[in-house]
Parts: sequence; structure tokens; C-alpha cells
Amino acid sequence: YYGLSWKTVPSRYSGGYQQNDDIYISCVDTKQSRREIHYSFAHTDCWKSNPPYWIDCGNRNQDGQVCIGEPCFANTPKKNHEKFNPMCLPTITELYKEILDESIPEPTDIPTCSLAEDLEHQELFVCQSVATFALQMLWKLMRYGGLDYSAQFIKIGRASCRERV
Repeated sequence: YYGLSWKTVPSRYSGGYQQNDDIYISCVDTKQSRREIHYSFAHTDCWKSNPPYWIDCGNRNQDGQVCIGEPCFANTPKKNHEKFNPMCLPTITELYKEILDESIPEPTDIPTCSLAEDLEHQELFVCQSVATFALQMLWKLMRYGGLDYSAQFIKIGRASCRERV
């Protein structure tokens, strides 16, 4: 596809990296899962000059988001107290610092796209819409070599979407 050597690994993220990895896509239901991914990214040494993209997809009952960032964590000191490149796109955990705050309790009514009974508690096309916007983001990134936004927020109940530039 596009003359690129694609390798997909649809699995639970376990923190394994390779220097040639270009894009990580997460579709998780909890702050804890995002924290695990964040800290795993933050404690690697292989991306000092060329971090991958991290596309995070998430949803609630009637809305969802797709955020693309580069896990450089400019404000996260490394072991040798160097700073990462501050010119990177912010990740979901940098846009919403409360994700990293363990003192804020996890919501108990988190919808998930993986269980049929949760469809009783969320709008039918929330997950499909988030996935479509994530695919469109990937398409624009590959086709045009860049994006003019870093996040999209979708509200199914109002049939609206807004971008974060």
C-alpha cells in the first residue's frame, strides 16, 4: 500500500518498541490503559530524534475523539535529564493531563466497543465514527504528508465534529 512496508500488530500493547515503528494506534477504554502507554513511551530511549505518531481513539456514550501526537514528552525529563524535542505534536496525555492523575477516579460508566450489552448504553455508531475519523486522519497523513489539525472531536447526538489545530 503506497509502496510502504506495512506491518500491523493488532494486540494489547506491551511496551515493545522498534526504532523503525512509525505509528501506534490505541483504542482503549480507560485512563489506566492510556497511562500505561504514556509511561511506556516516556521511558524509551529510541525516539530521541524521530518519534513515531501515536493516534489515540476513544469514546463515551455519545461522543468520541481521535488525537494524533508524537510521544516526545518535552516536559518529561529523561534519565540523563535531557529534554525531548519540544516541537512535537502533543499526545492525548499532554492535552488532557487529568489522564495521568491517578487521584482522579476512573468513571464507572465507561462504554466499551467490545461488549454487545454496552450498545444499550451508547449510541450505535459512536465507535464506527471514531474509527472512520481515525482512518481519514491516516489517509490525509499518508496522501498529503501532513495534517492541518491534531485532534477531532465527534458528537453523534448532535451530528457534529470539531478539530483542534
